[in-house]
Amino acid sequence: KIENTNLKVENDKLIINYDIVNSKSKEKFNVWVEITTLSGEKINANTLSGDIGDNINGGTRKKIIWDIKNDNIYLDEEINVLVKAEIISLKEYSTIGRGEAFFLSTVFPGAGLTKIKKGKPHWLKGIAVYGCLAGFFVLNKQAVTNYDNYLVEKDIKKREALAVDWDRQHKISRALAITGFSIWGIDLIRTLSARITQSDNTTGLLNSSGFSIDYKYDHITKLPIVSLSYRF
Repeated sequence: KIENTNLKVENDKLIINYDIVNSKSKEKFNVWVEITTLSGEKINANTLSGDIGDNINGGTRKKIIWDIKNDNIYLDEEINVLVKAEIISLKEYSTIGRGEAFFLSTVFPGAGLTKIKKGKPHWLKGIAVYGCLAGFFVLNKQAVTNYDNYLVEKDIKKREALAVDWDRQHKISRALAITGFSIWGIDLIRTLSARITQSDNTTGLLNSSGFSIDYKYDHITKLPIVSLSYRF
């Protein structure tokens, strides 16, 4: 949102003050001006300075200065000055670095990719991995207990039953461990190889959901006339 916009003329310079408020910390703006005479002739303003051009941050006390004299422009009629702004949309895939993402995935599988991919539920891998490992520890403990009981059991039928239970629990626990660590390892590899893009510089006119500033400058009175419109 644009607020506190005003114009003034000092030493043959047209000064435009404005604030960009309620902008996000990482948002950038491309700002430019279009100057024409009332008859529609375009004026090429080359000596523009201040908060104009690419990658302008949001915030207060923004200023654009047009040095009319140094542009060697003689104004014999009123002019229209249209200030346009283009917002650079930050389509963030990641707000963290690769090292931090790898660390998160090491602690909890999928957490790093969740950050990199902006909230996609890769964290479900972590639940699967820890579920597999929990199953491994439980079944492995049962298998060890059954094996110990098998060694001391004298009854042949009970020994056979304990052997069957031990073999089944051992195989399942081993499969769970392999599955869990495989998911974990693949996730770490994908985290290291994932594309980390800070921004996709797609842009859109702020006019479409923002503002435009229309100025007229009276060369006789040397006073600016300003018209500000903001579209919600």
